[in-house]
Amino acid sequence: MEHFTDKRGPFITSTDMNEAISEVPDLRITYDNGNIFVGGEDPITGFINSKESIVHAHFKDWALSADGNGLKGFDGRTYVGALVGEGLVDHKGILKAMKKSNYKGYINFEYEGNKYEPKDATIRGIKYLRDLIFS
Repeated sequence: MEHFTDKRGPFITSTDMNEAISEVPDLRITYDNGNIFVGGEDPITGFINSKESIVHAHFKDWALSADGNGLKGFDGRTYVGALVGEGLVDHKGILKAMKKSNYKGYINFEYEGNKYEPKDATIRGIKYLRDLIFS
């Protein structure tokens, strides 16, 4: 299961995820650092709280909307997709927590912005993450 960004979603925070895991112990989590961020939980805390059940991670980023259009976060602010490393999500801190926890699952890159063409965004974003992972 994955974190949602919609207030009507059943799984938004690590507390929601862990409650589901307590009911279905073999259930596993796709950790989405961007969804956790706009869902109102610190992504590092969200990872640490559910780390034993996380097998896949989505890395994406959000910036504050300049014109008020975009995704309404649980904090009342409006966000637009940004390239990983150009927004507000603390990817370095998250990767540090993952390394410390000996995370062995998958990581994938997501880009929901429109500043870059998809191919260019992918090249830039993956380079950024790779440099953080191997630094």
